[in-house]
Amino acid sequence: MLWQISSYLYLDKTRYKFISKDKILEIRQEEFKDCPGFNKFKYGMEDLYGYAKNIPIKTIRRRLTTRPIMFLLGAEDIDRGLFVDKSCEVELQGKNRFERGILYQHHLSYFVENGPNSQHIWIEIPGVGHNATDMFTHTKFIQKIKALDF
Repeated sequence: MLWQISSYLYLDKTRYKFISKDKILEIRQEEFKDCPGFNKFKYGMEDLYGYAKNIPIKTIRRRLTTRPIMFLLGAEDIDRGLFVDKSCEVELQGKNRFERGILYQHHLSYFVENGPNSQHIWIEIPGVGHNATDMFTHTKFIQKIKALDF
């Protein structure tokens, strides 16, 4: 299954600020005051609805952190055009899709046992923006799939 997303489901109220890939800072809770819905479902674990409201939060966290998931991040996916979510909720996850992916990887590393993202595969695709064809035909992606023996 393939999803191209603009936001991520955070597992707690912690959010981060991207300074560089090597420098990620936690955002103080006071900075959220103008965005009271920042942790509501689909951005966070509050006010779950649909099928999610019938699943315990602990189960959602366990499923997300223990299942193998491949995340592809286009290193040039920094467009802030017309069709990109620019709500305050998603802005607290990062300025663009690439930055949001880096920050989400950092976030998940606090929830995953046995090392950072042990069941998760993170692939950064250089020179590619928000384009599925370019992502899935890129040499780096193809080499990773072959190495995984899918």
